[in-house]
Amino acid sequence: MNAENFKHEILLQLKIYGFEDFEQQNKNGENAFMFCILNYKEKNLHFSTNHWDCLIKNTNLKQTNHNHWNTLLYALNYTRLNDVIFTKKQWDYIIKNSDLKQQASNGWNALMFTILYNKSKSIQLNKKQINYLIKNSNLLQQNKTGFNALMYALVYNQEENIQLSSKQWDYLIENSDLSQQNHLGNNALFMAFVYNQSKDLNFSINQLEKFIEKSDLKQENNIGWNALITAIKYHLNEIQFNKNHFQKLVEPFTPKEKEKIFQKMVNEYYNNNLSEENILFLLYDLQFPINEKNKNWLTENRYDKILQMIEKRDILLQLNQDLTKYSNIQKALKI
Repeated sequence: MNAENFKHEILLQLKIYGFEDFEQQNKNGENAFMFCILNYKEKNLHFSTNHWDCLIKNTNLKQTNHNHWNTLLYALNYTRLNDVIFTKKQWDYIIKNSDLKQQASNGWNALMFTILYNKSKSIQLNKKQINYLIKNSNLLQQNKTGFNALMYALVYNQEENIQLSSKQWDYLIENSDLSQQNHLGNNALFMAFVYNQSKDLNFSINQLEKFIEKSDLKQENNIGWNALITAIKYHLNEIQFNKNHFQKLVEPFTPKEKEKIFQKMVNEYYNNNLSEENILFLLYDLQFPINEKNKNWLTENRYDKILQMIEKRDILLQLNQDLTKYSNIQKALKI
């Protein structure tokens, strides 16, 4: 059966819904392909792989409906809901012949939807296809909640089976605007701090440093947290996030701004959002100044805790030096 026969069979099923041609659009602005993806299960349509192939290759994939959705956005959203399965080649064709910079009226683009829904058995794009999306999308685009593609990747990388490679993360970090904030005021750096451990993102030291270097470290979210407070909250005990990283987060702030940060952290401590250890870290490890405004918080008990921290850290430092010395002896003796 040739393409014309498949086209004829498709239009026979769609005639009742007013379609006489693939590029004809209904009152919602949907062309035949969009309509089929959206209504495949509800309208009890029956298409083989060849039928879908005919639709895909004979549709203007850059057409949009009244809400600025193109066919790729329909495919990423509705195939999973209607048990429509495309082959790898069909996804390749749709992706490479669509406008990847097209945004729906709510601001979503194809890369954002891919990150969110790729785990669905109807989608499951491979590394090469995701790489093409990343390299050919506008990474500066934000949806109406302020999220960009990098932010969605930070939140959903593991859950939705995107599993970005280190090179893909490098590209996203380098080509995204890290000063962009979502509706909660959070930027990508905040999310990297929050999710790096819990979602097993495992950023390298270089990637964390790139995040810090490209971010506005004085930005605050809607509850008044900046990158420094977020880092202390989520990375205090992580080996890969070292004291040098924290120092870079501190550098932009003036003495008066440091006073405000300290007071904010104390308030968060009393609201049970930060621990005593978080604030002691600020004073001891980051050497925030102790003055009239914050000395009242440092009770005798807390002074003792700082001394304990110093003692514990000195013991760990000595242990580390001993282990290094032992390792060097082993290497010298070739044990």
